[in-house]
Amino acid sequence: MRIDEIIQGQVNAYNERDLAKMMTFFADDIQLFDFAESEPMIKGIIAVEKLYKNVFDHSPNLHAEILNRMVFDNKVIDQERVTTHEGMAATEVVVIYEFADGLISKVYFIQEKK
Repeated sequence: MRIDEIIQGQVNAYNERDLAKMMTFFADDIQLFDFAESEPMIKGIIAVEKLYKNVFDHSPNLHAEILNRMVFDNKVIDQERVTTHEGMAATEVVVIYEFADGLISKVYFIQEKK
């Protein structure tokens, strides 16, 4: 499976709120980064699962729409529009997914400046 297909599967699981399926796309030692920081904000599959469970539990209208996608080497770069709550403006974010051994090993988030 191509890495862009893996990312689409992960995004589909996110939009379906299927936490168990979503976690299958991540490496056990997954790291999530704010793009401007050198140290990860979250490390490890258990911490990532806890984060997304919280997001799913507190975002009734959760949905990620892919606006643009680019594949480069072992990375998939998505520009996404994310909706969390009805009546709240969607947020645009750029997400860089890095792969190792067929799984997402690092994720970098670039938030829209407000």
